[in-house]
Amino acid sequence: MSALQAGISASRVRQTWDRLRPFRFRAGSPLRVARATPVDPRPPDRARAADAVVEEIHSRGLAVVLHMTALLAAGEPTDEWLDLLGDSHLVGVSGTFTELTDVPGFVDEAVTAWRVAARRQDRGGLGSVVRLDMVDFATWLMARRDDTRVAERFDRHFGSLARSPDLVATVVVFLAVDQDVKRTAERLFVHPNTIRYRLRKVEQILGEPLTSPRAVANLYLAFQDEVLAHRAQG
Repeated sequence: MSALQAGISASRVRQTWDRLRPFRFRAGSPLRVARATPVDPRPPDRARAADAVVEEIHSRGLAVVLHMTALLAAGEPTDEWLDLLGDSHLVGVSGTFTELTDVPGFVDEAVTAWRVAARRQDRGGLGSVVRLDMVDFATWLMARRDDTRVAERFDRHFGSLARSPDLVATVVVFLAVDQDVKRTAERLFVHPNTIRYRLRKVEQILGEPLTSPRAVANLYLAFQDEVLAHRAQG
């Protein structure tokens, strides 16, 4: 697995498939890469979780090479096992591929998907398995950001808004329910006119109306994790 992550040359592809055959892989079959870490990081729990993961691999007869990052044969049995793995782990899964020389790029995909899963978990979102080929462009883009620089930029543009919990909650729910004022009011247990008043205050802070695609796009990107978490819980 370490050799695959480092990258192999085309001349070593056949030899590597031969090395993978004892792990139930078939040459040329579709593959995925997964990155998984225990939800509870305490060492005893991690050890038990690792034992359970390996036991499931053997009991299901899956083609898996597990080394912190896993190489998997793509298919329905593997997808079912990944969902089970999500009961105890945060899991990021790459898209499918067939060329062993492409593994490093798909390891990067799996790590990006794992970051999405970790961010969602931190913000109370549901679901601990993220498949990158099912992630939208905005989510992919935000997962690859430099959080330190983004935090500085966020404070510059949205600091005054972020310091008003009622306005943030309104924006998050408003975006999560597709900008429906009535549904936003129902979710927050307030009158629709209260929501309209808060949204006008948000517009004053932003300096542009929420009918502007640019305003909505910027708010969605700024609060995307919270919006997705609310949508999942809703």
